Amino acid sequence: MLQAYSSDLLPNWVKEDRNQESRLHREIANLQKRYEAFHFYIDRSEENGTLYAHGTLFTASENAYKIRLYFPEIYPNCQPLPVVMDDDIIQDYRNRTYDFPSNFGLQKQGVAMRITDIGEKWKTDHLATTALDSAVIWLHKYEIWKNQ
Repeated sequence: MLQAYSSDLLPNWVKEDRNQESRLHREIANLQKRYEAFHFYIDRSEENGTLYAHGTLFTASENAYKIRLYFPEIYPNCQPLPVVMDDDIIQDYRNRTYDFPSNFGLQKQGVAMRITDIGEKWKTDHLATTALDSAVIWLHKYEIWKNQ
């Protein structure tokens, strides 16, 4: 069951930690201010509920891509996972996995983008907007790769 996010409807794992709940409320407000086209949802089909943002990102070449940003239960100690949902990118991945831009494979019905360099760690003071900013860079790299 999918629910639109509201401040009083949170996944179970958020309600268990007041600091995490407070942080997520701030993060969600900040992300919605900066990326107005993103909306938050809670997928209750999983045991503790999955919190994610869904929206569209645009690259410098003005191409639009559907993105979901999944928040792990241990957020902010672990980065949110950006997943590109576009069929063209998924098909490109399936056809050329050997040289496809850095990724974590097919997850959550899309291509999970690797937005940090190997060996680089997510810092707890990073924001969810950091992940989306990095996702735009990843998409730009994808466009360069595709046009080679």
